[in-house]
Amino acid sequence: MAQPTFRRFWVKVLPDGLAVPQFEPDTGRERLWREYQGQVNRVLFLPISEGLAAKIQSHRNLAITVNLPALEFPVQAQVDYYRHNTIRFIPHQVCGFCTAEFDLPSESDLICPCCLARNAWYCDMCDSLKEEPLIVGQEARCPDCQAASRTRGLLRLECIGEYFEEKHHYVHVLDVDGSRHLIIDSLPQK
Repeated sequence: MAQPTFRRFWVKVLPDGLAVPQFEPDTGRERLWREYQGQVNRVLFLPISEGLAAKIQSHRNLAITVNLPALEFPVQAQVDYYRHNTIRFIPHQVCGFCTAEFDLPSESDLICPCCLARNAWYCDMCDSLKEEPLIVGQEARCPDCQAASRTRGLLRLECIGEYFEEKHHYVHVLDVDGSRHLIIDSLPQK
């Protein structure tokens, strides 16, 4: 299952200069935003270092080091924060014969563009592939065998498989003094 990959983290800077980071620097344990509800002077978004990434990963979270700029948001009165996560599952097809990977619209026939393999129905009585099976209830039957008064179920030959790529989009939403700031923290698309 997809989960957010942290590339940066927030830090609340208090009026006395004390910093309250999202991840404890010595352990990597995540703090929730609501754990400290007092006055905040600034909110920083800092890139995650290699050492902190390793500590975050020890708590079964994903974190990577990326060269990102630090962001600073001065706070006059009100500040609120939440993060928004979305997951998209993108289907891809793979050919069982030539192992080509390709994308096809869901309404199209699943035919490999490299070797032209396709999913098919096979009748072992006729020893042939059938383009248009007869569907009776939940069974696919051979039309030739059915015409000859032989009831024969067809075997499905799956040549084209499908897998799903997960894309995780992660956005920090920071409301500062009535202004909303979106800090997009998704990994770049391939």
